[in-house]
Amino acid sequence: MQINTSLIQAQRDALTPILKPDIRIPWKILCYDSYCEKRLSTIYRVGDLREMCITLHFNLDQNRERLHGVTALYFIQPIQASIEKLVEDFNRDLYSEVFINFSSPVENTLLEYMAKELSKISGAVQKIQKVYEHNLDFVALNHNFFNLENQVVTGLFSIIMALKVQPLILFQKNSKIEQIAKELIEKLKQFEFNSDYPLLAIILPDRDIDLNTLIMHSNTYGALLHDTLNIKYNKVKLEDQVYDLSPQYDNLWLQACNMALPDAIDKIDNELNDWNTQYQQVSQQNQEISSALNAIDLVPQMNQQKKMVDSHINLAKQLTQIAKQKSLDKFYQLGQSILQNETVTVNDYPQSEDNQV
Repeated sequence: MQINTSLIQAQRDALTPILKPDIRIPWKILCYDSYCEKRLSTIYRVGDLREMCITLHFNLDQNRERLHGVTALYFIQPIQASIEKLVEDFNRDLYSEVFINFSSPVENTLLEYMAKELSKISGAVQKIQKVYEHNLDFVALNHNFFNLENQVVTGLFSIIMALKVQPLILFQKNSKIEQIAKELIEKLKQFEFNSDYPLLAIILPDRDIDLNTLIMHSNTYGALLHDTLNIKYNKVKLEDQVYDLSPQYDNLWLQACNMALPDAIDKIDNELNDWNTQYQQVSQQNQEISSALNAIDLVPQMNQQKKMVDSHINLAKQLTQIAKQKSLDKFYQLGQSILQNETVTVNDYPQSEDNQV
């Protein structure tokens, strides 16, 4: 059995039962808290939700009107605050049928609290069709890049469950990571793995003794975006514009994010040249009636492609300006010299234009 190495696809597969439950009425709405919204935002766009017959989607903090005759899917973190908002929705009698999905297993005390509060509301219990517990305590940012949001043990457990593998946990004894590794192993012991699942080695290094990471700064397009433009959950805000760099929709980002910045800029230029060539070809086809329909079919795809290229042109331009202003290329070279045990003097230490890094 082959390992599914795409975290995005693994998380999609895990989210599908939540978003496409086996119900009689296909059309439904989706309600989520801010914690679960992050898990959805890096995987799906509005069009994807509509394809799954989700007509409306709301954060629990939003003001919502009563919609009788509607099935609501709840996707929330099992914490007191989210459960209280769920109970409040029942108290307001917002929806006719409800499916409740928790992002991770719920503590018994919280389940008892929810049951007690819902029992006080007339007809609330009858509206609940199913209650599910999932293991979705991680955010897939790329096919092989994720965010655990400080929930290391439950996050790693969720990834293992999503990838459907038999884990082999490797760690150094008498290190700070040992406690995390032991907690993860104890949690895994409670689960019976399918013998058909492939074996996957999971290495948990102790970064406290890895001094190289303190001075190692990558010069790749993706790393510089993280370091200088504060990318969060695949979203970058530049002035008043927000750029969505989700890899399943932005193939250019997927190809260029691990390239050195100069190589990434060349890649973006090549994409722009390819688009201009295709645009000229389509323009010529429009002059021929027989090819006009084919050309029209290409227009939406080309518009989306141009929007994607323009986004990266703007981001790369901003990165280039920041790199020049802060002498980031020289700092990168300095770090490489130190890692390679080359002699470095005070004079080798670069100065940025604003004396800040």
